[in-house]
Amino acid sequence: MDKVVHLVAADEYRALFALTDITSARTRGTEIILPGAHSDVGGGNKEVEFEKYFMSGPNNWGEGECRGYLSFKELKEGRWIPKEEAERLENMREINGPKVLSVYASNLGRNVYTQYSRVPLQIMHSFAKEKGMKVIPAVWDYVSKLYDSSLQSLCRDLSRLALQGKSIYRRDQRGVPYIPDSNPIKRKVLNIRFRYIHLSAKSWSTNYAASGNVRKIHLG
Repeated sequence: MDKVVHLVAADEYRALFALTDITSARTRGTEIILPGAHSDVGGGNKEVEFEKYFMSGPNNWGEGECRGYLSFKELKEGRWIPKEEAERLENMREINGPKVLSVYASNLGRNVYTQYSRVPLQIMHSFAKEKGMKVIPAVWDYVSKLYDSSLQSLCRDLSRLALQGKSIYRRDQRGVPYIPDSNPIKRKVLNIRFRYIHLSAKSWSTNYAASGNVRKIHLG
């Protein structure tokens, strides 16, 4: 095998979803970090999924208490919740007290759509095409349909960089992916988060987060 391409989910940090990298591929390997959780990049989500903002009830807004083991402040600053809706909930809580939100608890969340998962597929298609591989027309017909102009624009940027072996992400000292503020594509990623990117870590089933929300990485 003369080339290995590994697409990595930047927003995946569940404890049972450790990352095995492609260190053993050495110079033959290209690892690209993309926005999204595990199934945003690899596929498999439902067409629409509802994600509640609060994991342990709407009275708990602190560190690790909201979806993705984030605080409400982090949800707001990370654009996982629209600024206007975040401010509306903050005002309700301040004026009426935290208990008033309990009435709306089951509806406090967002619908996340799966269309973004076609972006990584388009990137894989680009690499395959570069190597002369053929793709079944019916498959490409599905993969190529991005109806949202914001996704189309982001897809063009990510695809262009990926074919150059580049990613918009860097890793901090803990190994957590982040997009530098100086990168103009960061705004595009933040703008699609609320509608298209899942926060897969949650406090039920086997989807709990890794310690400190830092994904474990194994050498592959």
